[in-house]
Amino acid sequence: MKVQAMKAAPSSSDQAFVDDDLLSAVEHAIGTQSAVSVAAAELRALRALYDSLTPRERQVMGLWSPLVEQAGGRRTPARARSQ
Repeated sequence: MKVQAMKAAPSSSDQAFVDDDLLSAVEHAIGTQSAVSVAAAELRALRALYDSLTPRERQVMGLWSPLVEQAGGRRTPARARSQ
């Protein structure tokens, strides 16, 4: 039984790999959380800007949305008028 326990016990070199994997996973999770936090902050800022628009500005914005989506986000208002 002692021999089986010794075979099952991780060696110090195995432990180094486990530590590296764990550290890598934690760093990845922190990076992902940071990206999510930044995106959430940007979304809150955009919502605040949208909320500050007048009804007419929202109406105009709604008119431009289909043109921008149709062009893949690459058209400017001047180019859209010329076509």
